[in-house]
Amino acid sequence: MTPQTLRAAAFGLALLAPVLGLTLSPKPADASGMNHDGVAIAEPWARASATSTARAGAAYMTLENHGAEADTLIGAETSAAARAEIHTHRNENGVMRMGLAGDVTIPPGGSVSFEPGGLHVMLIGLNAPLKQGEMVEFTLLFEKAGAVAVSAPIEAAGAKGRAGGHHGHAGHGAHGEGHGHGGGHGAGDGHGRKHGTTN
Repeated sequence: MTPQTLRAAAFGLALLAPVLGLTLSPKPADASGMNHDGVAIAEPWARASATSTARAGAAYMTLENHGAEADTLIGAETSAAARAEIHTHRNENGVMRMGLAGDVTIPPGGSVSFEPGGLHVMLIGLNAPLKQGEMVEFTLLFEKAGAVAVSAPIEAAGAKGRAGGHHGHAGHGAHGEGHGHGGGHGAGDGHGRKHGTTN
């Protein structure tokens, strides 16, 4: 099935849920943090907002596929911001620009790293600044694994990685795209608006 078909099916199920008495929410992970379809979210973390007026933030992690088939990350959702998108940085004629990454495939037995200067989950239109020491929650949408809930510790504004002693949480469960952001670090969504974060 294509991602478009999966999204349509998920939308239809959401409409039928009240009639059928269903509750649609990400299922909890087992103690290992791996969901039941073989996708694990390792070492999630996010950067604290640099200012109290920051309108965007970024989260990072490693996606691990312990299954026998490839799976594809097709989107993200969050209640902490207006929307969440999968972004990356690209070198365009010697200039680093940030934009939508598109679908991200994790091969069977493989992993994909989300880290500063590369892939990241962009939280756009934050409801409140991200504060060091707190947690931020978002959901990753996979083609096969479905919706996987993630709770990430928030590190310092200039952090390069997750500090020791934190334990992020990943869950399991439904589904989620793009057009281009055209700024560099801490700027640009293709429409002249600044996000106010460094990724």
